[in-house]
Amino acid sequence: MKKAQEQGYFKPINFLPIREYDLNKGHKLIAQKAVEKLREDLANGYNHILMARCVKKTKAAEIFKYYEEFEDLKPVLIHSEVSGKNEILQNIINGKHKIIVAVNMLGEGFDLPQLKIAAFHDIRKSLPITLQFAGRFTRTSIDNELGNATFIANLADSEAENELSELYAQDSDWNLLLSRLSSDQIDEQIDFDEFINGFQHLDNSKIPFQNIKFALSTVVYKNLNPDNSFNLLDFKKGIKGYDELEYKFDDFNPVENTIVIITASKSEVEWVNYK
Repeated sequence: MKKAQEQGYFKPINFLPIREYDLNKGHKLIAQKAVEKLREDLANGYNHILMARCVKKTKAAEIFKYYEEFEDLKPVLIHSEVSGKNEILQNIINGKHKIIVAVNMLGEGFDLPQLKIAAFHDIRKSLPITLQFAGRFTRTSIDNELGNATFIANLADSEAENELSELYAQDSDWNLLLSRLSSDQIDEQIDFDEFINGFQHLDNSKIPFQNIKFALSTVVYKNLNPDNSFNLLDFKKGIKGYDELEYKFDDFNPVENTIVIITASKSEVEWVNYK
């Protein structure tokens, strides 16, 4: 990818971030910023099209409400079961619609260079897929006539992986960062996903496991059992006051012989008067 960038096949990608922890408000802000950018590009003579992507049809229907008010831009909703899909696709190709709300559509086998503005209402969890999606917006020989691509996403979305947070935190010109992440961290991302998938109940934790940032410290215990036997599921015996903790959660990955334990407790603030 880096060589392709140096030869001009990939161009810098602008990023317009928002940070809104109320995700419903976040979707509205994403739509507003995306439409604002679309109008700016059109005013500057760039024949751009905006695509807002969602994972599920029900979600897309909700997101479409944020765009349908911009009637002059002819917003349209498309997914695998929408009525008149072929006609809608042809109208998109003909430039009738400037806003497209899609459900994992317009992917493989579909290429429309004018798709230059992407609004991520469901950010992809997999880094490789995100890079592939990003490349589709810049992999064209007529980019000089169309200008650069722009992406809008909510950095407060808890679904974003650490790699995506680093990627999307850049103000503009992602090309070098994209190359570094795609070459150095795709294998790491895949290995991490396989490790996480070995657990069965992580999603049930009230404290999201993926949001926990581990401290760079370690406590190592020596197994004194003569036969080196050790049952991870007996961990409760080794945590002092476990039953009195405010919150307790655990999950076990038998393949990796790893257990995740999340606990929380409340403590009173000690107020001190200083003279």
